Amino acid sequence: MINGDHGTTTSAEDKDAKRKSAFRYTSENSLEISRPVALTWNGRPVVALDIANRFYQLYYITPEGHEVNRQIAAFEVEKVLESFGCPLFVGFEDCAGSAELAERLESAGHVCRRFKATYTRNFNTGNKDDEGDARAIYRAMAIVDRESMKRDAPARALGYMLNSSELLRREARRCTQNLVARLQDENLIIGDGIGMSVLLIAVTDHLKILRPKLPDTLWQIYTARCFSELLLIYSLHLRAMETDEDIENYLSSDDTYRRLMTVPCIGPGIAARLVCLVGDSANLPENARALAAYCGLVPWHSGTGGKITMGGLSLRGDPVLKSHLYE
Repeated sequence: MINGDHGTTTSAEDKDAKRKSAFRYTSENSLEISRPVALTWNGRPVVALDIANRFYQLYYITPEGHEVNRQIAAFEVEKVLESFGCPLFVGFEDCAGSAELAERLESAGHVCRRFKATYTRNFNTGNKDDEGDARAIYRAMAIVDRESMKRDAPARALGYMLNSSELLRREARRCTQNLVARLQDENLIIGDGIGMSVLLIAVTDHLKILRPKLPDTLWQIYTARCFSELLLIYSLHLRAMETDEDIENYLSSDDTYRRLMTVPCIGPGIAARLVCLVGDSANLPENARALAAYCGLVPWHSGTGGKITMGGLSLRGDPVLKSHLYE
Protein backbone atom coordinates (compact mmCIF):
# COMPACT_ATOMS: atom_id res chain seq x y z
CA MET A 1 0.00 0.00 0.00
CA ILE A 2 1.36 3.42 -0.98
CA ASN A 3 1.23 6.21 1.56
CA GLY A 4 -0.14 9.27 -0.23
CA ASP A 5 1.65 11.77 2.05
CA HIS A 6 5.17 10.44 1.76
CA GLY A 7 5.07 8.04 -1.17
CA THR A 8 6.45 5.16 0.89
CA THR A 9 5.29 1.59 1.13
CA THR A 10 3.48 0.55 4.31
CA SER A 11 4.35 -2.99 5.32
CA ALA A 12 1.93 -5.50 6.81
CA GLU A 13 3.71 -5.14 10.17
CA ASP A 14 3.19 -1.36 10.14
CA LYS A 15 -0.50 -1.76 9.34
CA ASP A 16 -0.91 -4.29 12.12
CA ALA A 17 0.86 -2.02 14.63
CA LYS A 18 -1.28 0.93 13.56
CA ARG A 19 -4.45 -1.14 13.98
CA LYS A 20 -3.42 -2.33 17.44
CA SER A 21 -2.50 1.22 18.51
CA ALA A 22 -6.18 2.13 18.20
CA PHE A 23 -6.81 0.07 21.30
CA ARG A 24 -4.60 2.22 23.54
CA TYR A 25 -5.18 5.78 24.68
CA THR A 26 -2.63 7.38 26.97
CA SER A 27 -2.18 11.00 27.91
CA GLU A 28 -0.54 12.81 30.77
CA ASN A 29 -2.95 13.45 33.65
CA SER A 30 -5.60 11.42 31.78
CA LEU A 31 -6.99 7.93 31.87
CA GLU A 32 -4.68 5.14 30.79
CA ILE A 33 -6.57 2.24 29.25
CA SER A 34 -4.74 -0.93 28.24
CA ARG A 35 -6.39 -2.90 25.45
CA PRO A 36 -7.16 -5.30 23.93
CA VAL A 37 -8.63 -7.33 26.77
CA ALA A 38 -10.49 -10.62 26.49
CA LEU A 39 -14.09 -10.29 27.68
CA THR A 40 -15.98 -12.86 29.69
CA TRP A 41 -19.64 -13.04 30.74
CA ASN A 42 -20.53 -15.30 33.66
CA GLY A 43 -17.36 -17.25 32.96
CA ARG A 44 -18.16 -17.59 29.24
CA PRO A 45 -15.72 -16.20 26.66
CA VAL A 46 -17.24 -13.47 24.48
CA VAL A 47 -17.15 -13.79 20.68
CA ALA A 48 -18.73 -11.66 17.95
CA LEU A 49 -20.12 -12.79 14.60
CA ASP A 50 -20.85 -10.65 11.56
CA ILE A 51 -23.46 -12.61 9.62
CA ALA A 52 -23.52 -12.82 5.81
CA ASN A 53 -25.00 -15.25 3.30
CA ARG A 54 -22.19 -17.76 2.83
CA PHE A 55 -19.48 -16.56 5.18
CA TYR A 56 -19.39 -15.21 8.73
CA GLN A 57 -16.73 -12.97 10.27
CA LEU A 58 -15.59 -14.23 13.68
CA TYR A 59 -13.94 -11.85 16.14
CA TYR A 60 -12.66 -12.44 19.66
CA ILE A 61 -9.64 -11.69 21.84
CA THR A 62 -7.56 -14.46 23.32
CA PRO A 63 -6.67 -14.49 27.04
CA GLU A 64 -3.14 -13.46 25.99
CA GLY A 65 -4.55 -10.27 24.43
CA HIS A 66 -4.27 -11.23 20.74
CA GLU A 67 -7.02 -10.28 18.32
CA VAL A 68 -8.56 -12.96 16.11
CA ASN A 69 -10.62 -11.64 13.21
CA ARG A 70 -11.12 -14.32 10.58
CA GLN A 71 -13.68 -15.48 8.07
CA ILE A 72 -15.46 -18.79 8.48
CA ALA A 73 -18.00 -20.60 6.33
CA ALA A 74 -21.60 -20.34 7.46
CA PHE A 75 -22.08 -24.12 7.56
CA GLU A 76 -19.17 -24.65 9.96
CA VAL A 77 -20.00 -22.01 12.56
CA GLU A 78 -21.19 -24.59 15.12
CA LYS A 79 -18.02 -26.63 14.64
CA VAL A 80 -15.77 -23.58 15.06
CA LEU A 81 -17.54 -22.45 18.24
CA GLU A 82 -17.45 -25.98 19.60
CA SER A 83 -13.67 -25.94 19.22
CA PHE A 84 -13.47 -23.42 22.09
CA GLY A 85 -14.30 -26.29 24.44
CA CYS A 86 -16.78 -24.34 26.58
CA PRO A 87 -20.09 -22.48 26.26
CA LEU A 88 -19.73 -19.00 24.77
CA PHE A 89 -21.47 -15.65 24.90
CA VAL A 90 -22.09 -14.91 21.20
CA GLY A 91 -23.20 -11.58 19.80
CA PHE A 92 -24.32 -10.68 16.29
CA GLU A 93 -26.54 -8.20 14.49
CA ASP A 94 -30.27 -8.79 14.20
CA CYS A 95 -30.98 -9.54 10.56
CA ALA A 96 -32.50 -12.17 8.31
CA GLY A 97 -31.50 -15.57 9.65
CA SER A 98 -30.27 -14.30 13.01
CA ALA A 99 -33.21 -15.81 14.92
CA GLU A 100 -32.59 -19.23 13.38
CA LEU A 101 -28.86 -18.97 14.11
CA ALA A 102 -29.55 -17.97 17.72
CA GLU A 103 -31.84 -20.97 18.15
CA ARG A 104 -29.16 -23.34 16.83
CA LEU A 105 -26.41 -21.90 18.98
CA GLU A 106 -28.53 -21.81 22.13
CA SER A 107 -29.45 -25.47 21.61
CA ALA A 108 -25.71 -26.15 21.68
CA GLY A 109 -25.39 -24.46 25.10
CA HIS A 110 -24.27 -20.99 24.04
CA VAL A 111 -25.87 -17.69 25.10
CA CYS A 112 -26.72 -15.31 22.24
CA ARG A 113 -27.33 -11.59 22.15
CA ARG A 114 -28.66 -9.81 19.05
CA PHE A 115 -28.04 -6.11 18.38
CA LYS A 116 -29.60 -3.63 16.01
CA ALA A 117 -27.25 -2.54 13.23
CA THR A 118 -27.98 1.10 14.07
CA TYR A 119 -26.57 0.43 17.55
CA THR A 120 -23.37 -1.42 16.67
CA ARG A 121 -22.28 0.95 13.91
CA ASN A 122 -21.56 3.60 16.54
CA PHE A 123 -18.66 1.41 17.70
CA ASN A 124 -17.05 1.10 14.27
CA THR A 125 -13.81 3.09 14.14
CA GLY A 126 -12.79 2.14 10.60
CA ASN A 127 -14.31 1.24 7.28
CA LYS A 128 -17.67 -0.49 7.38
CA ASP A 129 -16.52 -3.89 6.18
CA ASP A 130 -16.88 -7.38 7.62
CA GLU A 131 -13.83 -7.08 9.89
CA GLY A 132 -14.86 -3.66 11.15
CA ASP A 133 -18.44 -4.77 11.80
CA ALA A 134 -17.33 -7.83 13.79
CA ARG A 135 -15.00 -5.69 15.88
CA ALA A 136 -17.80 -3.16 16.48
CA ILE A 137 -20.15 -5.92 17.67
CA TYR A 138 -17.49 -7.07 20.13
CA ARG A 139 -17.13 -3.55 21.49
CA ALA A 140 -20.89 -3.24 21.83
CA MET A 141 -20.89 -6.49 23.80
CA ALA A 142 -18.33 -4.96 26.18
CA ILE A 143 -20.85 -2.23 26.99
CA VAL A 144 -23.67 -4.76 27.42
CA ASP A 145 -21.53 -6.85 29.74
CA ARG A 146 -20.67 -3.82 31.83
CA GLU A 147 -24.25 -2.51 32.09
CA SER A 148 -26.03 -5.80 32.76
CA MET A 149 -23.51 -7.60 34.94
CA LYS A 150 -21.12 -5.07 36.54
CA ARG A 151 -23.46 -2.24 37.47
CA ASP A 152 -23.65 -3.03 41.15
CA ALA A 153 -25.81 -1.54 43.89
CA PRO A 154 -23.44 1.42 44.69
CA ALA A 155 -23.44 2.45 41.03
CA ARG A 156 -27.23 2.29 40.87
CA ALA A 157 -27.55 4.30 44.09
CA LEU A 158 -25.14 6.88 42.70
CA GLY A 159 -27.23 7.07 39.53
CA TYR A 160 -30.38 7.63 41.57
CA MET A 161 -28.71 10.51 43.44
CA LEU A 162 -27.48 12.10 40.21
CA ASN A 163 -30.94 11.85 38.66
CA SER A 164 -32.49 13.31 41.81
CA SER A 165 -30.15 16.30 41.67
CA GLU A 166 -30.96 16.86 38.00
CA LEU A 167 -34.72 16.69 38.65
CA LEU A 168 -34.41 19.23 41.47
CA ARG A 169 -32.55 21.64 39.19
CA ARG A 170 -35.08 21.21 36.42
CA GLU A 171 -37.96 21.95 38.77
CA ALA A 172 -36.13 25.02 40.07
CA ARG A 173 -35.59 26.25 36.51
CA ARG A 174 -39.26 25.70 35.69
CA CYS A 175 -40.44 27.67 38.73
CA THR A 176 -37.93 30.43 38.00
CA GLN A 177 -39.06 30.72 34.38
CA ASN A 178 -42.70 31.03 35.45
CA LEU A 179 -41.86 33.79 37.93
CA VAL A 180 -39.55 35.60 35.51
CA ALA A 181 -42.23 35.57 32.79
CA ARG A 182 -44.59 37.30 35.21
CA LEU A 183 -41.98 39.93 36.11
CA GLN A 184 -41.02 40.55 32.49
CA ASP A 185 -44.56 41.72 31.83
CA GLU A 186 -43.82 44.61 34.19
CA ASN A 187 -40.40 45.22 32.52
CA LEU A 188 -38.74 44.48 35.84
CA ILE A 189 -36.44 41.74 34.49
CA ILE A 190 -34.83 41.59 31.08
CA GLY A 191 -33.37 38.22 30.02
CA ASP A 192 -32.74 34.98 31.87
CA GLY A 193 -29.93 33.60 34.00
CA ILE A 194 -30.61 35.72 37.08
CA GLY A 195 -29.67 34.98 40.66
CA MET A 196 -31.79 34.79 43.78
CA SER A 197 -30.83 38.30 44.95
CA VAL A 198 -31.92 39.90 41.65
CA LEU A 199 -35.10 37.84 41.68
CA LEU A 200 -35.90 38.93 45.24
CA ILE A 201 -35.45 42.62 44.39
CA ALA A 202 -37.60 42.26 41.27
CA VAL A 203 -40.39 40.53 43.21
CA THR A 204 -40.30 43.28 45.85
CA ASP A 205 -40.59 45.98 43.17
CA HIS A 206 -43.38 44.01 41.52
CA LEU A 207 -45.36 43.91 44.78
CA LYS A 208 -44.83 47.64 45.33
CA ILE A 209 -46.29 48.37 41.88
CA LEU A 210 -49.34 46.19 42.53
CA ARG A 211 -49.97 47.46 46.09
CA PRO A 212 -52.23 50.41 45.14
CA LYS A 213 -53.97 48.40 42.41
CA LEU A 214 -55.13 45.43 44.49
CA PRO A 215 -57.44 45.10 47.47
CA ASP A 216 -55.73 44.48 50.79
CA THR A 217 -56.86 40.88 51.10
CA LEU A 218 -55.87 39.97 47.54
CA TRP A 219 -52.53 41.75 47.86
CA GLN A 220 -51.70 39.82 51.03
CA ILE A 221 -52.58 36.50 49.38
CA TYR A 222 -50.59 37.37 46.25
CA THR A 223 -47.59 38.51 48.34
CA ALA A 224 -47.60 35.25 50.29
CA ARG A 225 -47.76 33.29 47.04
CA CYS A 226 -44.84 35.16 45.47
CA PHE A 227 -42.58 34.70 48.49
CA SER A 228 -43.57 31.04 48.76
CA GLU A 229 -42.43 30.59 45.16
CA LEU A 230 -39.13 32.27 46.00
CA LEU A 231 -38.71 30.00 49.01
CA LEU A 232 -39.50 26.94 46.86
CA ILE A 233 -36.91 27.93 44.26
CA TYR A 234 -34.29 28.52 46.93
CA SER A 235 -35.05 25.21 48.67
CA LEU A 236 -34.84 23.28 45.39
CA HIS A 237 -31.43 24.79 44.60
CA LEU A 238 -30.28 24.10 48.16
CA ARG A 239 -31.35 20.45 48.04
CA ALA A 240 -29.65 19.99 44.66
CA MET A 241 -26.42 21.50 45.98
CA GLU A 242 -26.55 19.30 49.09
CA THR A 243 -27.02 16.22 46.90
CA ASP A 244 -24.08 17.25 44.69
CA GLU A 245 -21.95 17.80 47.79
CA ASP A 246 -22.83 14.35 49.12
CA ILE A 247 -21.92 12.77 45.77
CA GLU A 248 -18.63 14.67 45.62
CA ASN A 249 -17.73 13.64 49.16
CA TYR A 250 -18.50 10.01 48.38
CA LEU A 251 -16.42 10.01 45.17
CA SER A 252 -13.52 11.98 46.62
CA SER A 253 -11.73 8.71 47.43
CA ASP A 254 -12.49 7.14 44.02
CA ASP A 255 -9.37 6.91 41.86
CA THR A 256 -11.23 7.17 38.55
CA TYR A 257 -13.13 10.24 39.71
CA ARG A 258 -9.93 12.01 40.79
CA ARG A 259 -8.23 11.24 37.48
CA LEU A 260 -11.23 12.44 35.50
CA MET A 261 -11.17 15.71 37.43
CA THR A 262 -7.65 16.35 36.09
CA VAL A 263 -8.94 16.42 32.50
CA PRO A 264 -9.61 19.96 31.22
CA CYS A 265 -13.30 20.95 30.96
CA ILE A 266 -14.39 17.98 33.12
CA GLY A 267 -16.21 19.09 36.26
CA PRO A 268 -17.71 17.21 39.20
CA GLY A 269 -21.05 16.61 37.44
CA ILE A 270 -19.57 15.10 34.26
CA ALA A 271 -16.97 13.10 36.21
CA ALA A 272 -19.62 11.67 38.52
CA ARG A 273 -21.87 10.62 35.64
CA LEU A 274 -18.97 8.99 33.80
CA VAL A 275 -18.03 7.03 36.92
CA CYS A 276 -21.66 5.99 37.35
CA LEU A 277 -22.10 4.92 33.73
CA VAL A 278 -18.82 3.18 32.90
CA GLY A 279 -17.41 2.23 36.30
CA ASP A 280 -13.72 2.26 37.10
CA SER A 281 -10.86 2.68 34.62
CA ALA A 282 -10.55 -1.08 34.12
CA ASN A 283 -14.05 -1.14 32.59
CA LEU A 284 -13.75 1.90 30.35
CA PRO A 285 -14.05 1.45 26.57
CA GLU A 286 -10.78 0.73 24.83
CA ASN A 287 -10.22 4.18 23.33
CA ALA A 288 -11.61 7.69 23.19
CA ARG A 289 -13.69 6.92 20.07
CA ALA A 290 -15.43 3.98 21.77
CA LEU A 291 -16.14 6.09 24.86
CA ALA A 292 -17.62 8.85 22.70
CA ALA A 293 -19.79 6.28 20.91
CA TYR A 294 -20.94 4.90 24.25
CA CYS A 295 -21.98 8.39 25.37
CA GLY A 296 -23.83 9.01 22.09
CA LEU A 297 -21.49 11.77 20.89
CA VAL A 298 -20.34 10.13 17.64
CA PRO A 299 -22.19 10.68 14.34
CA TRP A 300 -23.65 7.56 12.79
CA HIS A 301 -22.03 6.42 9.60
CA SER A 302 -22.45 3.71 7.02
CA GLY A 303 -20.84 2.83 3.74
CA THR A 304 -19.66 0.19 1.35
CA GLY A 305 -16.57 -0.31 -0.74
CA GLY A 306 -14.53 2.03 1.45
CA LYS A 307 -16.90 4.99 0.97
CA ILE A 308 -18.30 6.20 4.29
CA THR A 309 -21.44 8.32 4.63
CA MET A 310 -21.56 10.37 7.82
CA GLY A 311 -24.80 11.34 9.51
CA GLY A 312 -25.90 13.20 12.60
CA LEU A 313 -25.47 12.33 16.26
CA SER A 314 -27.17 9.18 17.44
CA LEU A 315 -29.89 9.24 20.10
CA ARG A 316 -28.20 6.72 22.37
CA GLY A 317 -26.37 7.57 25.56
CA ASP A 318 -27.30 9.38 28.76
CA PRO A 319 -29.20 12.55 27.76
CA VAL A 320 -28.09 14.46 30.86
CA LEU A 321 -24.42 13.62 30.28
CA LYS A 322 -24.75 14.63 26.62
CA SER A 323 -26.31 17.97 27.60
CA HIS A 324 -23.43 18.67 30.00
CA LEU A 325 -20.83 17.77 27.37
CA TYR A 326 -22.55 19.97 24.79
CA GLU A 327 -22.42 22.94 27.14
